Amino acid sequence: MNVINLTIGDWSRDGHNQIETITIETNCTVEQINEISSKVKDVFGFTLDEYCEEYEDNRIPMEIWNKLVAMGFPADGLEYGSPSDLEDDPDGVYLYSGSEYADIWLFMIQRCEPMFTYKIVNNANINIGGYGLFQ
Repeated sequence: MNVINLTIGDWSRDGHNQIETITIETNCTVEQINEISSKVKDVFGFTLDEYCEEYEDNRIPMEIWNKLVAMGFPADGLEYGSPSDLEDDPDGVYLYSGSEYADIWLFMIQRCEPMFTYKIVNNANINIGGYGLFQ
């Protein structure tokens, strides 16, 4: 098994500097996942990184959400959202966390390669100091 970090947000830290990291344990290597990822547009007709890319853009258009649900993503599959949220904004579905974005991305990878398996790993953090190293 491979342990891989999925970085969501400002990975280069040259904008708003906000990121969330989701750690997964998977049967695939980074290279294999990148190869699977290159098939997403052919299978779905879009890639997830086409959305939620601009500052404060945390919505997936309704048309894209409907495609995800039609492909098998659970309509109630958002951690913080709910199906009733869909009625509030017919223009799209709001994502409230990086983990929701990761859930959709992982679903898309798994649909493109059914042999891809993963589990989310909840790592513990230890603060070892070094505050003064960063300016």
